[in-house]
Amino acid sequence: MTAKRFEGKVAIVTGGSMGIGRSTVLQLAAEGAHVVSCARRKPKLDELEEKVKALGGSFTGYGLDVGDTDAFAAMINETAERHGRLDLLVNNAPSVIGGMVVDQSLEAWKSNFGIGVHSVFIGVQAALRIMQPQGSGSIVNISSVSSLRAGLASGAYGAAKAALNQFSQCAAMEAAPYNVRVNVVAPGAVDTPGLNASVRKNEAVKKIMTDSIPMRRAATPEEVAKAICFLGSDDASFITGVILPVDESLTPEQKNEAFVMGMAMREKGQMTERVDEFVDGKVVPYQVTTNLLTGDVKRSQIRESFLSSEEQAKLESRKEAIKMGAETVKKTRDFADSASAQAELADQLVYAIEQGATTGPFAEAS
Repeated sequence: MTAKRFEGKVAIVTGGSMGIGRSTVLQLAAEGAHVVSCARRKPKLDELEEKVKALGGSFTGYGLDVGDTDAFAAMINETAERHGRLDLLVNNAPSVIGGMVVDQSLEAWKSNFGIGVHSVFIGVQAALRIMQPQGSGSIVNISSVSSLRAGLASGAYGAAKAALNQFSQCAAMEAAPYNVRVNVVAPGAVDTPGLNASVRKNEAVKKIMTDSIPMRRAATPEEVAKAICFLGSDDASFITGVILPVDESLTPEQKNEAFVMGMAMREKGQMTERVDEFVDGKVVPYQVTTNLLTGDVKRSQIRESFLSSEEQAKLESRKEAIKMGAETVKKTRDFADSASAQAELADQLVYAIEQGATTGPFAEAS
């Protein structure tokens, strides 16, 4: 059984109706906390309350939007007054509106900052006014790996989350003398309803995204919730001001899901790549364009003059390997059917394979 790190403690989780927030509520409740959560869809919180009770936990749900900052601050104060304390605040409620800089509206920009920064500021301020006199407490703000690297179509969202990171570290410095900690969890791709909506529930697009991740999968909400609960618990009592990526080692990678999806958006739902094929004994470079939403594929031959010097050198090397393979095929037809001829042919086949001519005309001999 999980150790009850939050026995007798009071925690608030915003955006608890689904995804990371829901998993965090369940994890905290299982570890002994009384959990308070808010979301715009109250019926979802009512369902969650039944789930928490089934685990033997206690839960209070508020149907409110954290964008209503007065109502949000009032909920935090009411929770502390009712229970006599506040031990953990998890600012999880998301607002994700992507778009290229030239296309995105000011309203979309403001929406990302409204929920991702302004509401978090109000929540942290209200919580610190309770926790600092109390002499203890922890705040975990949920950011994104988009705050740590650039990505196409994520300018507003990434900028809002980067602002959240900076604000959190400043708050951590101010709160530390009061034994109050402020940390950040920055998830990568997480298998949530939000992710499915962003890829339009298209499994092919989702696979392209997850294939760009070193672990070849998205995180589960439960995995992110464990990181949140660790930072929120006394197990992390000497950790504050930290931005913890939970991203399957993706942050250092140049190729990432934001880049893949950004390219898809820039090309109006298309991905383009170069593919070399063998045609009549020759290596022919093609440009293959795949529509990520319909699966349609278009091919067009690339003129060799368009290739870079490095690509041209690789192409010439492959052509030479194919030429050698074709010569070997001719020798196969000309040689007498003798043991010595077959041995010589085998040596040449091995050499040709080592040079990379493993398909096309040479395949007849292999």
